[in-house]
Amino acid sequence: MPHKIEEQGIQVLTDFLKKRGRHVERIKKTFDIRVDGKLAEVKTTRQKIEKLGFVGFTKNQFEAGQKGEEFDVYFVSSLSEDRPGIFKMTSRELLEIEPTIITHYEYPGNSLRKRMEVLIPESSQGDTLNQ
Repeated sequence: MPHKIEEQGIQVLTDFLKKRGRHVERIKKTFDIRVDGKLAEVKTTRQKIEKLGFVGFTKNQFEAGQKGEEFDVYFVSSLSEDRPGIFKMTSRELLEIEPTIITHYEYPGNSLRKRMEVLIPESSQGDTLNQ
């Protein structure tokens, strides 16, 4: 599920590109948008680009690059500033960088909730952990 900051970054980028006559189509699959028919992923941060620590890509995005599928990566930085920065690189440039691969496991919330023991119900606003 996309986060609010991601959606804001996509909107800032879309507005920027459309003002320059580019055709932008929102897609919700492996990548975020198509720009003039080319796939693109959008990464957004509230910080300046020089503060960028790391950027994650999904397994499907990584594999698309490995298979030679060409796409662009747009970075929208300083989102909380008056004038965000916008940067771009190609998937070919991305593949020149060696990534750190981190595997994690996600569990669906509805399955977790079915098995949870309730210690303090959320609706109990008067309850505290010290009682």
